[in-house]
This record gives sequence, C-alpha cells and structure tokens, in this order.
Amino acid sequence: MYGIVVVSHGYLAKEALRTATMIVGKISGKVAEASLVEGMPPQTFVDIVAKTIEEVYDDGGVLILTDLFGGSTTNFLASQLRNKLRPELIGKVALISGFNLAMIISAITNNYTDATIHSFIDTIIGDSKDNIRNLTQYLNLPT
Repeated sequence: MYGIVVVSHGYLAKEALRTATMIVGKISGKVAEASLVEGMPPQTFVDIVAKTIEEVYDDGGVLILTDLFGGSTTNFLASQLRNKLRPELIGKVALISGFNLAMIISAITNNYTDATIHSFIDTIIGDSKDNIRNLTQYLNLPT
C-alpha cells in the first residue's frame, strides 16, 4: 500500500477528502491532507507536508496530490520538498497536480496491499481525466 497526501490552497483538500469519504465510505490506509493557508510562509508549508509524508509513509511509497499545476502548493513542493525528505524516501514519493474528486477516489480505491505509487499513477490520472465531460447537450437548452 501507499500513503496519500492531498494538498491544496485553503481547505479544499480537507473538504475533498471528507467528500470522498462520503462516497466510498471509511478509507482504509494512510491518507492525510495539508493546506497552504493565507499568510503561511512557504517553508512552513513545505515542513508541514514533509512531516505529513512521514506520518502516512507505507511500503508502496507516498502519493501527493496537489490542487493546481503551476500553483504555489505544487511549485513549493516541486522545488523544495526533496531537500526535506530522508534520503531513503527519495524515489518513493510521487507528485501529481490538478486533483479532482475522481482522482482522489481512484487513488484511494486502487490502494491495494501490494500497490506501489508508480504502478497506479497512469490509472489515477486516467480516471481523473475520464470524469471531465462536456454534458451541455444533455441540458436541452438552446445554444
């Protein structure tokens, strides 16, 4: 199994995990969230995420899902997290940006006993993309 850390601006990650629990039920495995709140120094944020990674680490590694590609949460982690990790964790942490609820649910439900983060990244991203649809035609509204 792998640990999962959902990371966001504000409290989006906390609420997204709460919503995922509403849909899939009790989450087995190690799952946590970390939030970058207004006024928080970047170094404090990275330290919080590094500590959270340590808390959820499992044999399969740790999957970090951030809310926005190019956003502060992703940029801070991509540029500074490696320096905060124990050497044995490098290579066992994956960072994916642009999470949505489908991605979180996929990460949770694909987390089997022998799962590693690297074996499911493509599946998790694919599930996320597959849930983005233009359904305007079904609204029966004039265009």
